[in-house]
Amino acid sequence: MALFARTDTDVAHCPGSNTRLGSGTAPIRAMRKACGPVGLAVDGSASNVSGHLLAEARLPLLLQRVGSGVGAMSARENLEMASLGGAGLLGRDDIGALAPAWPATSPLWHWTKWPWPGPNTTPSPPCCSARCQVPGARRQAPDAKPSVVQGRVLVHDGELATLDRQVLVREHLKLARQLLMRSWG
Repeated sequence: MALFARTDTDVAHCPGSNTRLGSGTAPIRAMRKACGPVGLAVDGSASNVSGHLLAEARLPLLLQRVGSGVGAMSARENLEMASLGGAGLLGRDDIGALAPAWPATSPLWHWTKWPWPGPNTTPSPPCCSARCQVPGARRQAPDAKPSVVQGRVLVHDGELATLDRQVLVREHLKLARQLLMRSWG
């Protein structure tokens, strides 16, 4: 960590990969004090199956609290790492927060459909209990609906809003036929 601090090294924290590989829990609070930006990331498919950043966002908070208690990381710190921290890793000071004249990218949830009490009082539910594909789980947080990227709704009610599904299917079948014909010679 001292070397990171001396070299102003940024840290991409990939807790899903760390847990899958059994490589330990990163000392996030110490890293945030000593290093450049600490942002949240997902590793490749070899060590993180889903690549689902929101599901990844719940892990730092939970893992930091395992050995150090509830004060090890707040939901706000976790959200900051997942937003401004990630922007810092990219060297961007114009993204990562909802602010006037900044490009807005935001998942939105229907709070009235949230399966646990109290979501209107804290920013933590999406960061702490994002939907994960857990076999046998009875209660899962709802997926974000819609997803807005730079002011454009890209996903609405679980469907891509910027894509004509019929065109996609038609083009997919056309390309699949071309590949099949090439493989048969």
